[in-house]
Amino acid sequence: MALDSNLSREPAGGVIYPVRDNMGESGLQQFVTRLLIGLLEDYFAALERQVFVGGNQFFYYKQGDPRSVVAPDVYVLDGVSLHPTELKSWKTWENDGKAPILALEIVSDEYRKDYADRLIERYQDLGVRELVRYDPIHLTRSKRELFAHFVRDDHGQLIRRPTFGDRVQLASFDLWLVRGAHDVLRLGVGPKGESLWPTAHERAAEANERSAADAERAAAEAARADAEAARAAAEAARAAAEAERAAAVQAELDRVRAELAALRQK
Repeated sequence: MALDSNLSREPAGGVIYPVRDNMGESGLQQFVTRLLIGLLEDYFAALERQVFVGGNQFFYYKQGDPRSVVAPDVYVLDGVSLHPTELKSWKTWENDGKAPILALEIVSDEYRKDYADRLIERYQDLGVRELVRYDPIHLTRSKRELFAHFVRDDHGQLIRRPTFGDRVQLASFDLWLVRGAHDVLRLGVGPKGESLWPTAHERAAEANERSAADAERAAAEAARADAEAARAAAEAARAAAEAERAAAVQAELDRVRAELAALRQK
């Protein structure tokens, strides 16, 4: 009997490892996740750095125990080159113990599970180097917070790091995560993350603006060239007219002189 596409099974032992569950995502989660994954992919492609960026796949970290699993909303696997369709789930024991260098959790409507201490422990057990929890609808009167940032220390523990208002400085990459308009997460570059890495839409809009500006400059240059040509033509016409008038005057003078000379000879 064929296995359900939601499941994977070890060749030996018959342990089943689900590759997805039936829990949906909120619209905000999807909105934040899709934009951030696209930005990270574009950023690393620009650096020509081999990484795999994905989200919502199961990461298993203890062979034989399918309960030892986390599913980051966004993650970065360093030094991995895969087509998105190739990765259904990830088992660390099948991949030399490799775990995401960076994982991101976006707090959902079920916010209590995202704040559970066990979640941090699971990521610690997985071997994640850096974890960011982002709560775009945090409540200031509760214990919820916009960002929580954890970085693995020399003892393998995920230790909380300070955040900076609306942004987090990543330890794994020379990047910031910055809260943007409509609660999206943007990539910030620069000493304080002040420059936002552009989205594909922003890059296209910027390219269109540059094209329009270039076309406007070219049209202005053409207009100036046409004006210069018109002025040169006018100057040439004036010079030709002056030369014609001068020739006519000279011809009249020559005629008069000839007549005078003829009279003197009579």
